[in-house]
Amino acid sequence: MNEERAKSEQEAASTAAASGIPYSDTRELAFPTEMPEGITRELLEEYRVAPLHLYNPQSLELGLTGKTDRTKLPELQAKAPSVKLTFKTISDPGYQTISNQLFYQEFTKEREGDFATFGKKLAIAAPKQAFQDIAQLAFWLGSSDIHIEPQTDSARIRFRIDGTLHHITNVAIQAYKVFLSDLQTKAEVTWGSDKPQSGRISFEL
Repeated sequence: MNEERAKSEQEAASTAAASGIPYSDTRELAFPTEMPEGITRELLEEYRVAPLHLYNPQSLELGLTGKTDRTKLPELQAKAPSVKLTFKTISDPGYQTISNQLFYQEFTKEREGDFATFGKKLAIAAPKQAFQDIAQLAFWLGSSDIHIEPQTDSARIRFRIDGTLHHITNVAIQAYKVFLSDLQTKAEVTWGSDKPQSGRISFEL
């Protein structure tokens, strides 16, 4: 694993040399967990950048990889006009590590068994992000399967943990319909069929 990471860092350094955006090794980095106003985890994920240094509330250094669409960086800056953004080149594993830890920290209460705000997060999340949040929390809690159960005005979400179904939260029926539609499309489930169907979706947590 160390050899693979070293190779990734070498590739990132080469990308930095070619692009003119300086390289940063994130293996020993203590990245910031507080973000300037207007900079959210979802925004960072959308543009595939990771926070490296917060110099002050108006100055943030971000890491980008060879997979980052650099033509969209001015668009990102426009969404946070009060924050000065600077950039460094980092490796893909470096980006993923920071992104995962930011996500992990955001769900501290849920990991401790407090699900009071989880439904609110799902209600405002993009369809793709909503199900990934559900799947991620299920993974952290050691759940073997997820039950999403539509009711009259909401959908109940339950996780099976150690053989027992545990109620996690309810989401508004409209939010449920939106991310259900997204799941059906991605799983290639046919609309309007009266027959039972199986679908498959795969993504990394």
